[in-house]
Amino acid sequence: MKKIVIVLLIFFTLITFTSCSNNNNSKYKTALFSNGLACAFDESIGKRGYVNKKFKVAIDFSYDFAYGFNDGLAIVGNRVSGREEKYMLINTKGKEVSDQYNKITYDYENKVYIAVNYNPESTTFSPKDDYFLLNKKGKVIGHYREINEFNEYNYALVRSLDYERQFINNKGEVLISGVIEDFAYGYAIVYDKEGTWTVDSKLNKLHNFGTSLDRFGTAVSFDNISSGIYYDIYGNNLGYLKRNLEKDGQVSKIMAKKNFWIVNYYDRAKSTVFYNITNGHKISDVSPKEYDIMEDHILILQNQYLSLYNNSLELMAKIEVPANCEIDKRYKTKDNYRECIYFYLDNDDDRFCYKFDYNKSKIERVSFLDEYYKIDYFIKDYICVRKDNSHIGLVTLNGKIFFEPEHKGIIATDDGYFFIGKDIYNKRKKVVYNNSPYRLEYFGYPEDYYYQH
Repeated sequence: MKKIVIVLLIFFTLITFTSCSNNNNSKYKTALFSNGLACAFDESIGKRGYVNKKFKVAIDFSYDFAYGFNDGLAIVGNRVSGREEKYMLINTKGKEVSDQYNKITYDYENKVYIAVNYNPESTTFSPKDDYFLLNKKGKVIGHYREINEFNEYNYALVRSLDYERQFINNKGEVLISGVIEDFAYGYAIVYDKEGTWTVDSKLNKLHNFGTSLDRFGTAVSFDNISSGIYYDIYGNNLGYLKRNLEKDGQVSKIMAKKNFWIVNYYDRAKSTVFYNITNGHKISDVSPKEYDIMEDHILILQNQYLSLYNNSLELMAKIEVPANCEIDKRYKTKDNYRECIYFYLDNDDDRFCYKFDYNKSKIERVSFLDEYYKIDYFIKDYICVRKDNSHIGLVTLNGKIFFEPEHKGIIATDDGYFFIGKDIYNKRKKVVYNNSPYRLEYFGYPEDYYYQH
């Protein structure tokens, strides 16, 4: 879905490093058991441990924090003093296999851990924290001053111990130095003794911009535009854009989006113009209620037709819809398992559900979801729906009711367990866990946090 040619008009501020909270979307699942173990909380002592699939204690309750296992290891931790916390990795036998750190996160796609020990003397301009890259056995394979999460090309932007900004791979090997900006829309910016370069996803140098490169923001004013010098990744001057935009009126604001700009004019306060910056395609006079941006696509609802455009503003699909509808922008639900977005159209009397498949650039009707107030979430085999603001149920992907929408809350896991009230059900709707002294906790992947039951 990435285009070969993309203009460098979008401003990406210099990377601000944080301790990496993994947002990698390579796996979408929620699980009760991982590596045969589930985390449990003993409220009587305020500690966490693990139980097996027979709900018997497998690892003692000795941790303040505990997370799901991955490839035989889990992150666990304890409070040591005040707000300080120490984390380590354990195996399925409960044995510690790593040093202790102030924080550890896991990158599911690259099978590495990122750990950090904070230094109270560290500042933004003088970072002194210690970041470590650990392999899936808990062994240190890299030591840095800062590290960002791995990007979509499986490179991580780091600052070395001597403060050099570099891309590394998941083995800790340096791939390229002199990085100015991380990847965005397919390209990064680096420098060397020969100048400032754009590089592609394989780190090939594309164009030398000399000593500097101007890049502008995602919401830029006309003053910025009039004074700017524009180049595409190959160094072509795109100054003609200013003249073309001025033909339609005085520009008030531009939102830069990949291959196109969303342009607002002073004399068109209630309308929008989409202008492609590489091929000259244009969609004019669209009101805010008539369009929505979804992934790399634009949905436009006009004259009883719903049209789908890609980011080159080429028409990909067009279907007829009921009269007098508007796009309901409040209730959009992403199905990450199948890379779709579900959304509703509303008119004065009814709601109509549609599914947008952004890999296939396709829109289709999903009428069995019309009757529900909203969609809460998707898992592998089910859709969680709300009958109203307080009653929740589960339906299959073809609309068959699995749990009636009469519950206050339902959590379904991909390994076949359902949390309803104080009970846990299996796929046969049989209660397999209740009235226990332990509270079971299930995990969302990526594992930014655990859920309690």
